Amino acid sequence: MMEGPDFPVALGVIRDVPAPTYDEAVEAQIAEVSAQKKYHNFAELLETNDIWEVK
Repeated sequence: MMEGPDFPVALGVIRDVPAPTYDEAVEAQIAEVSAQKKYHNFAELLETNDIWEVK
């Protein structure tokens, strides 16, 4: 139904694939990395031994 000079010719296969959106994938990745961290905020970071002094 998309013929003629008014519409482009559709090439390829148009299909609906159930997959997460980009935003959902990013949020899932952030949640996964956050769950694996030793500390979750700046105060917890300062209480660890992972600090250094700049001279």
